Amino acid sequence: MSESADILREILALDKDNDEAKFYLGLFCEKGIGITKDEQAAFRYVESAAKNNYPPAINKLGDFYYSGFACKRDPETALMLYEKAASEGYLQSLVNMGILYEEGYVPSGGSVQKAIECYQQAANGGNPNGYVNLGLLTMNRNSQE
Repeated sequence: MSESADILREILALDKDNDEAKFYLGLFCEKGIGITKDEQAAFRYVESAAKNNYPPAINKLGDFYYSGFACKRDPETALMLYEKAASEGYLQSLVNMGILYEEGYVPSGGSVQKAIECYQQAANGGNPNGYVNLGLLTMNRNSQE
């Protein structure tokens, strides 16, 4: 058992509504960092924090639905969660939305233009992944022309 996981559990014992502690404990459970890997516990902790509108948890829950981690794979739900986290100012969610649009995992089908818009908005906010994905997408488009 890691000291960090113990501290997070102590925080939750004192404040069961501490969404940051739930989120990080969920990440520890997801990866097995200092504790036994437990996908269902990871999902529960992250989902609980997301329900309280903690943007990093909303984004991570989107990741879970996108990949099917401890749940049924559902890119449409992932997109909805990414949109919600992005509306709260969480820039990585814009990058994740761009990936869904670029790969065509949205109900309306793929949209390279929509992906570019998401990446550009993330980059304009200072997210380095927005810059990288925008550059790669632009480079790939230019090489295909």
